[in-house]
Amino acid sequence: MTPTNVITRALLALGRRRERSIATILAIVVCSATLVALLGISESSAAQTARRFEKLQGSSITATINSANAWEYSEQDMLHRLKPATAITSAGTLINDAASQLTVKSPQWHTTVTTSAVIGTPQGVEAIGGKSIAGRLPTDIDADVFTAALGKRVAKELGISMEQRTPTITINGVSVGVTGIVADKSNGASLSASIFLSPRTAKQLGLRPQNRTIICNAASADITAVAAVLPRMLNPSNPQSVTVKAPGNPATLRASLLADAHNTSTIIAAVLAVVTAFGIVNTMQMAVTERRREIGINLALGMPAWKESIQFLCEAIILGGIGASGGMLIGAVIAAVTAAARSWVFLLPSTVLLVAPLGIVTGAIAGIIPAWRAARIDPAMLLRSS
Repeated sequence: MTPTNVITRALLALGRRRERSIATILAIVVCSATLVALLGISESSAAQTARRFEKLQGSSITATINSANAWEYSEQDMLHRLKPATAITSAGTLINDAASQLTVKSPQWHTTVTTSAVIGTPQGVEAIGGKSIAGRLPTDIDADVFTAALGKRVAKELGISMEQRTPTITINGVSVGVTGIVADKSNGASLSASIFLSPRTAKQLGLRPQNRTIICNAASADITAVAAVLPRMLNPSNPQSVTVKAPGNPATLRASLLADAHNTSTIIAAVLAVVTAFGIVNTMQMAVTERRREIGINLALGMPAWKESIQFLCEAIILGGIGASGGMLIGAVIAAVTAAARSWVFLLPSTVLLVAPLGIVTGAIAGIIPAWRAARIDPAMLLRSS
């Protein structure tokens, strides 16, 4: 019996039981499609999540100078020190003092709000994507030391706009002139809900901390290198006093998320493989039962038992191979449609190519018991029975 004859006989046998064969194949298709769709959706979703994290964390490096001479140098001198690091695209002093509780009043409208202070320079505001939407930001070179910029939300609550002539407010009872209104980049709230003060004004109001924080932006590929040289550049005499906090490595983040997705998919794949195997075993067991007389006749006519076993094994392999291949294609389409609907980049791991071979192997394993049963049938007993 040649391999071609075995396959032909197996296909004819499956065709005679087409209803049950189609039902088994459809069950395998569903399991395989579920697995492939899960792999594709998990891969695409994890990649999308990684991109969102990368976007949220941005490319900002936070360097904090923890020493007595932190404010010894002006902003221009500090930025001049950073010039050799050409990878830095923008930098500036910015401290979000969320712990500060300032009572801010508008003498003109008799409104009061309680908010916190952001201390820094225009360069620092630019480094986090903020901007002045009216007027200008105060600096250390202003003639009047008591000046501030209002966050967009704070200005609205106080009823102050830059269209008013020389607007003023009081901060903890001290009269301060308003030079402008500042806002964050989209979806931000640190500037819009605060009072922006220059380091000089913050010092006069007793709000300037001893430590100084510098925000530096660099391309993602250069973050690690920039973070390594910042301490010596910002405080050459005492680099140990500089604490640097850089965003996580995007590649590491992506790999971690994808690893979690793969672990989940592996567990589900094992469950689906077991379900598929049981379906094939059940179908082939019923086939052996239904074809007992046929098997007995073949054995009585001289067909070796091992050839009868191979035929049943081949039928199980065909069921697993067809079902897994069809499921792989359908699952890939489902994953692609889902990714397109969610505006994700469609990704499908190369491991899905193993689904069809896995279906064949599962079919072979599931067909062992039915094939063994077929070979153990006693033809004499069957021929004597009715």
